[in-house]
Amino acid sequence: MTIIVAAIAVGMAYSLYLGLAAQSGILGIVTINGIFLYTLYRLASARTYWLERNQKEIASLCTDFFLAIVSYLATGFFLHINNIRYSWLIMALAAIVNEFKEVDITNDLARQKM
Repeated sequence: MTIIVAAIAVGMAYSLYLGLAAQSGILGIVTINGIFLYTLYRLASARTYWLERNQKEIASLCTDFFLAIVSYLATGFFLHINNIRYSWLIMALAAIVNEFKEVDITNDLARQKM
């Protein structure tokens, strides 16, 4: 009972999206969701790229990060952000996986010039 009273006293929302709406308004929700959706789009395109090149391990890595972000966003409907640093860690690792594609394209261009 004291945990519920403490959460109400602090004014913590029990939903990620309601908490964001209360703290930063529509602009905050649009910005955060835009960041997540852009990362998901890049992961999906990287997955397609690696599947076309028959690199199933890296494509599987893209899928894993995609599902991790989607599950985090899904649990945001029911839970408040307690440890947001872990979500940013997942986003940073997903960005690194996206860069694998850029490095591979650069290497292909260098090979073609030789």
